[in-house]
Amino acid sequence: MEVSSSALTSFFTQNEVKFGQALAAVDKWQPLLSTTMPSSTTQNIYAWMQRIPIMRQWLGDRVINQVSTQAITLPNLPFELTDALLKEDVMNDNFGVFNMNLQFMAMQAGKWPDQVLANFLINSAAASAATPFPGYDGKTMFATDHPALGASVSGPVPGGLSTQSNLYVNTALTYENFRIVRANMLNLKGSDNQPLYNVPDTLVVGPTLEGVARNILEADLVAGVNSVNTAPQSNVQKGLATVKVIQELSVLPNCWWLMCTKSVVKPLIWQLRQAPQFTYLVNPNDLNVFMSRQFIYGVEAWGNVCPSLWWLSAAATSAATYGG
Repeated sequence: MEVSSSALTSFFTQNEVKFGQALAAVDKWQPLLSTTMPSSTTQNIYAWMQRIPIMRQWLGDRVINQVSTQAITLPNLPFELTDALLKEDVMNDNFGVFNMNLQFMAMQAGKWPDQVLANFLINSAAASAATPFPGYDGKTMFATDHPALGASVSGPVPGGLSTQSNLYVNTALTYENFRIVRANMLNLKGSDNQPLYNVPDTLVVGPTLEGVARNILEADLVAGVNSVNTAPQSNVQKGLATVKVIQELSVLPNCWWLMCTKSVVKPLIWQLRQAPQFTYLVNPNDLNVFMSRQFIYGVEAWGNVCPSLWWLSAAATSAATYGG
């Protein structure tokens, strides 16, 4: 192939189309667990109501609900994936590795939202430098002490609760523990002691717990309910949630998550400033060609993730600590 600016521009333009086609074909789970919010600035601010007002019998004048709010400020972060095509490979029409690498690059760009969300979940209760910034109530996404009255507000809601939990340690994924965590999520209350109407519909696990999860939610018959060695009986929990296996969460083989994905908003916010874009430096006079005989190409994207409403999800682990 001729090593000229016009020939290289034409070559990479054609491969940009191939990249886009491969990118569009990537299967992503990000839309299942997160609400995508477009962004056009360096950061977005998300305000959440501290409580969800309910209807009341109309006696006298209307009661104006001046609901207080808390906010999250989420900056956009840059991401990149870069590779190089050697000048001699262009001269000799040696594009085999390049063609394969282009497909893998598109796959990784397509899985980029999944990878960012998975990394957030992995660190969403860890007491380390990798811990993501807290949610609107000042706590990490999964915590045992979410303030019932909102961020930095002390005191109990009507009924006595001052904090509520969506983190369960020493809680292996079993038939009975699934029932308990699900029931606890259904029992969560807002600051006015009213139900939050969060119905968990998705059980998220890594590959290690797939068999256990499917047995709990998909088997017709189950045995050993409540840890009792009994004959198989009808599985009353069949279909209560859908199993979602996420390979990126394999680093937490003891953890499982129960999430509400059909609410007004999903458990996570995926903020997208710029979708993956294929870019390249292919002028034969570029410094990278002069110094290293390399035509540079790659992908760039901008985005970030944060929690939405903590009560839309719960995390559990058989270990003594989240991530253990």
